[in-house]
Amino acid sequence: PIYLSTVAPQDQEIHKKSFRFAKLLVDELMLYNKEKVALGKKQHDVYALLQEDIDKSRLAYEKKFANTPAAHVDYFHQQMVAQIGEGDPAAIGPGYPGSLV
Repeated sequence: PIYLSTVAPQDQEIHKKSFRFAKLLVDELMLYNKEKVALGKKQHDVYALLQEDIDKSRLAYEKKFANTPAAHVDYFHQQMVAQIGEGDPAAIGPGYPGSLV
């Protein structure tokens, strides 16, 4: 994760907004898909079960922040790993565009 102390002062607000939006998107994925998220975490295939929803959320995130100073940090991926993967990118499963799996 990137810390605001490493971000230029004039860019800190956009990084905060990008982070909050990514967190909101992942919160919503988890809220509206509790059973699939739980099953996917067990099977390490959350992305396979929620691909359409995850892709839509990622697209919304990228659309909003792709042309900003925050674009070089993938806060959406960070939130996917932190919240859904509980720190383990492998829990999201293969094929996920932000993962290293």
